[in-house]
Amino acid sequence: MKTESHLWRGLWRVSALMRNRGEKSEVLRNDDMVAHITLAQARVIDQFFRAPAGGLMLKDLAAQLRLTPGAVSLLVDALVKQDILSRKVSESDRRAVSITLSKSGEEFRSKIEKFFDGLSLEILQGIPQEEVAVFLRVLDQLCLNLEKNK
Repeated sequence: MKTESHLWRGLWRVSALMRNRGEKSEVLRNDDMVAHITLAQARVIDQFFRAPAGGLMLKDLAAQLRLTPGAVSLLVDALVKQDILSRKVSESDRRAVSITLSKSGEEFRSKIEKFFDGLSLEILQGIPQEEVAVFLRVLDQLCLNLEKNK
């Protein structure tokens, strides 16, 4: 198999296996907040895990996700109703609304990070630390290469 094919097939397989593990996780399935999150909503929430403390504006979130503001607004509305996100008037522009993780959203982040930290330890078993370090550097470079060629 060509290196290129091996790469993208391997990335898809790892992604599918991790998603499958998350769907089967008793911890995640039995949590009402986590169990009702769609994949699209998870993409929105992920942006807030990395967002600055002041949150994000809807137009910036839409640009990051490469979706229309209308589509993102519907996703945000659902997450506000689930008390994962909250809206507040921007401190820098009273006409703008900033979106942030709510207190429940912060708890959600903690659950998700704990799950994925445990899963990461599991899938890295038997791989020497030096090889993990090389893998992480390569993964970072893959992301950089993809981001600069958007």
